[in-house]
Amino acid sequence: MQETVLITGASSGFGQVIARYLTQKGFSVWGTSRKAGTEMSGSDFKMIPMDVQNADSIRAAVKHIIDTDGRIDVLINNAGISLVSPLEETPLATMQAVMDVNLYGVLRVCQAVIPTMRQQKNGLIINISSIGGLMGLPFRGAYSASKFALEGATESLSMEMKPFGISVCMVEPGDFKTRIAQNRLRVDLADNSPYGHISTMVEEVANMQMEKAASPELLGPAIYSIVRKEKPKLRYRVGSFMEKLSVLLKKVLPGRLFEKIILGYYHL
Repeated sequence: MQETVLITGASSGFGQVIARYLTQKGFSVWGTSRKAGTEMSGSDFKMIPMDVQNADSIRAAVKHIIDTDGRIDVLINNAGISLVSPLEETPLATMQAVMDVNLYGVLRVCQAVIPTMRQQKNGLIINISSIGGLMGLPFRGAYSASKFALEGATESLSMEMKPFGISVCMVEPGDFKTRIAQNRLRVDLADNSPYGHISTMVEEVANMQMEKAASPELLGPAIYSIVRKEKPKLRYRVGSFMEKLSVLLKKVLPGRLFEKIILGYYHL
């Protein structure tokens, strides 16, 4: 039986790469985006509209997939947004928007899909987190907070789903060359902001590192390998050696020493 995969945020970046790869491997892949049907005509996988901030939109998309394929075997929560801004000058409404997509959006989609997986007595949920969800990063406080929260929610969900035969795991990518920089939310700082120069410098460093980063094409085989595992691990880190090392260093180094290393990375 052909397995059905639902991938949120599949119009570009990780989502699009994963969708194309799994389609090539014989899965029935349904990608979603808020603007599906306009920019994705001619795609090699099926695209339908879904806004992860709108419960009615999610329910309609999930119902369409189930009405067509009869099941959902794999859910990949990939939709997300980024933000580079000092916490002091970031409006709470902007922080809430980041949280609404990166955490609540994931939970809304899970709540819509889990009843079907529970009825099937099997399924796999993969939440795309970030190495930025394992450590706070300067001027990315709202983003890191949303991914920290996603990490905790995913741990809880994994335990809650075990009695129903549903596996839950998360993938924690480092920097990859995607359009996330162009799609970041923006905060206009005051002309006399004490963070103006520093914030610009941090964003330039982040963009420069992203330009030198690996291709997101690596995510396709990585996700396929997870999907094929009988018992997936809870966490999978995908990134450079130094990014993976940074996670280990945070565990073993004194907090202020690790903080100093991060500040040096961003030239602060």
